[in-house]
Amino acid sequence: MGVFSVDVAGGTLKAEFRGPEEIERSNGNHNGVCDPGERCFVGSHVDTLEDSAGIQYLVMNAETSVPCEVSLSTYQLNKGIEMNKQIELGGGRKRS
Repeated sequence: MGVFSVDVAGGTLKAEFRGPEEIERSNGNHNGVCDPGERCFVGSHVDTLEDSAGIQYLVMNAETSVPCEVSLSTYQLNKGIEMNKQIELGGGRKRS
């Protein structure tokens, strides 16, 4: 997936990075950017939303190892490559 920020003044999208790298199941370099040969996030369905403060998020379902269980992950886009880290570690990821 490509990650872009929105340049409201210019009316364009700005490419941020390709990824993020799927750190939990990847044997890559774990820098959050999806480099060639690394496992990248792909979602069966991904939505974008913006809260009242203007912060943008990706919301997607995540695979689980328990049958009949659903997991929802939210990634804060303006965190850049830190979006894959847990919120408690300064990133922008929350999983429920």
